[in-house]
Amino acid sequence: MKQKKIIFKEILSLSKIGHLPFPGLFSTLCAFIVSLIFPKIVILLIIIIISAFLTLLKSYAKENQQKLIFYIRKDPKEIVLDEFLSFLIVSLFFSKIQELILGVFLLRLIDNSKFYPIRKIEQIKSFYSVFLDDIIAGIYTIIIIKLIFLFL
Repeated sequence: MKQKKIIFKEILSLSKIGHLPFPGLFSTLCAFIVSLIFPKIVILLIIIIISAFLTLLKSYAKENQQKLIFYIRKDPKEIVLDEFLSFLIVSLFFSKIQELILGVFLLRLIDNSKFYPIRKIEQIKSFYSVFLDDIIAGIYTIIIIKLIFLFL
């Protein structure tokens, strides 16, 4: 039982990345590197695997009546799988390096600024709200980059 909790924690924090200074930025940069190395189909597969992992984690916690860190504090900073996932989603929509670099900066700006409804979602004390706020920040990022390059 304890072994599973350690494995889940390691994955959620992307091993040591979640314990670095500016963990969200480093997680996003890791996703940026992944998006440069792998083709879109592999990135999509990674997103599906992460989603399956989150479903497994949620059901494990429910079955074992575990109090996950999500329920103790809202959006713990050492949990960076959400930032990683949100940038991978952003990278599915862009292939040019300048779009991806802009995506890194915009995603971090939007995630840290907590535009509506991101702040509202983050205030919900739920397993999924920890991930949903970053996914919405990713959607905002996609829309903004699309608009920027539409008018350039």
